[in-house]
Amino acid sequence: MRVAGIQHPPPPLRCAVARTEHAVTVTAPHAAPVHEGADIRPFPPRTTISALLYAQVQQADGADWRNVLLRTHSAPEPDDQVYDPADRPFFQSVITFPYADIRGTLDALGLPADASLSVLAAEFLPTAPPERDPLTAGLGSTRILRTSPLTAVPAVCLPQRLL
Repeated sequence: MRVAGIQHPPPPLRCAVARTEHAVTVTAPHAAPVHEGADIRPFPPRTTISALLYAQVQQADGADWRNVLLRTHSAPEPDDQVYDPADRPFFQSVITFPYADIRGTLDALGLPADASLSVLAAEFLPTAPPERDPLTAGLGSTRILRTSPLTAVPAVCLPQRLL
């Protein structure tokens, strides 16, 4: 059955977050398009994945908590290697936020170094011409395919020299 004008929702985007004393790393899989039961994923993927890093900050009146955007990054372009669907069931983008950059942004905003952090990943459809960062220059002109839920960055015991 075909109905013109109907768009089925994409599958949910789940991102994995890891934190070390050096960086916060976000990993998210690209969507897997299927046509008549066949996997038609191109390589490199045509979609792009970006991540947004937030700090949770309590309001001045103490009534609620807010998410403050600290940084955004887009995944780097994959290298031109031969894509074999049998070897790679799906392609993932990896985005890294160096801890030195996070700490610099927290300091600039007057936020504590131990602020709770969270991330959100967003997958964007291709544009012509391609935008380098759809979250900044391309915001509003780049169509979002799907987003992940806000995901907490796990705590890590940081050495005293980093705090």
